[in-house]
Amino acid sequence: MSVSGVTGAIAISAGSGHTCALLAGGSAECWGNDASGQLGDGAPAGMQSKPSKPVAVPGISGVIAISAGESHTGAILSDGSVECWGLNLSGQLGDGGPTGMAFTPSKPAAGGALASGGHAPHGPHGVLLHFADLSFGGRPTRRVSR
Repeated sequence: MSVSGVTGAIAISAGSGHTCALLAGGSAECWGNDASGQLGDGAPAGMQSKPSKPVAVPGISGVIAISAGESHTGAILSDGSVECWGLNLSGQLGDGGPTGMAFTPSKPAAGGALASGGHAPHGPHGVLLHFADLSFGGRPTRRVSR
């Protein structure tokens, strides 16, 4: 089945109820369940929206990888930084603890939960360096390492 409105997709990732596409120009679009902000479009909590057409993820560019989890999404940017959005009840967004939800992309804090399963040194301003993989599993974030 073709997804109406998506052009130039070079990768996709499906979460529990949402899907995101990485586009050739370095942007991202997501569609599906947005009850926890996992589409990254800024829709407020409780909307329970399920856009049948993709929506652009605002505020990020230079996306080189994207991964959808159960109710959260993350992207690696061309400068090596990471942006995450969606449900954060278990610290999935890497901001140092459970904080509810993020409805638009935000950078994880230094030492956040994304650095697991390998060596991921921190650079200036808490940016994690040397990303080679980004993969979100069902509930917790699974692996970001080199």
